[in-house]
Amino acid sequence: MSKDLTTSGPSRRSIAKGAAWAVPAVSVAAAAPSLAASPNFCETVDVTVARVCPPLIGADTRSVYFTVTNDGDCTIRSGLAFTLSQTGLVGLDVGHLNSIQVDAGVLFTSATAGNINRDIPAGGSVEIEFVPDVLLNADVVGSATLTVGAPSATANFTVLEIDLPILPSIQVAICA
Repeated sequence: MSKDLTTSGPSRRSIAKGAAWAVPAVSVAAAAPSLAASPNFCETVDVTVARVCPPLIGADTRSVYFTVTNDGDCTIRSGLAFTLSQTGLVGLDVGHLNSIQVDAGVLFTSATAGNINRDIPAGGSVEIEFVPDVLLNADVVGSATLTVGAPSATANFTVLEIDLPILPSIQVAICA
């Protein structure tokens, strides 16, 4: 009786070839998700600048600010410059402006200029507040215009604080 010595399974050589092809495929597949997550940065900046007014009266309505919104379908890189021309905000300094922008993605370099210091994704926005707490001890009447590239917006405003003996302090902000 003779025995067939041929094997019916794959050879060691074919297994080694298959393993050699499988390793690169696994490493390419592992790298693909990180490549897909990288943002598409804008070549040009397409933003809308809008004035945002608070409710007329309330316990925390002193903030008058602008919002800068990315209207494009790509991400705007951090570093986008803006200018803020204003009247009626006596005693305004960069320290006060930066202290009220905590976690907002805004960094003032002077009382009238600054940069947005985080990326703005498509449809995302950044708020730029310009009435610091230190001005609430006196009535403030003024106007401010924020410009980012060509888009700009203007807000005329009145901010005052009312202290009544029987009620907590009430701030009133009016935009026009």
